[in-house]
Amino acid sequence: MTLPPLLTLSFWFNPNPPAFISVINIVIIAFIAASFVSGIVAYALPRLKSMDKLDRQIVQRLGFVWLTFGITGLMLYAFAYERVAYLSMRIFWLPLLIWVIWKNWQIYQFAFKTVPEVRKARAERDQYEKWLPKKKKK
Repeated sequence: MTLPPLLTLSFWFNPNPPAFISVINIVIIAFIAASFVSGIVAYALPRLKSMDKLDRQIVQRLGFVWLTFGITGLMLYAFAYERVAYLSMRIFWLPLLIWVIWKNWQIYQFAFKTVPEVRKARAERDQYEKWLPKKKKK
């Protein structure tokens, strides 16, 4: 089994690329389908009232990225499967994968850097406001 040279322009810009190898074909469709399904679940999950607002934002962002990747990946896969000229070029997979990695990195930064800082600031504010007088309820 010889792999095509990934560093040649003819591999990325071939208007009629050859079909994927059967094992890679199964892996690609399984990964895209799992991403699509998990995107739908993550998009619907924040409707639950038991989640914190920050956790809800994280899950919604992940759901948007995964759902977008799933839909776009299924379209690209359908173009490759049907061998649509020019739309099945492999170069279209690169921006999609770069976008997904970039957005997941941003979500990671938000979840593990920003959210703990916001929660710490919120706890400090609540601790301070505990001693402030409040308006009387009528």
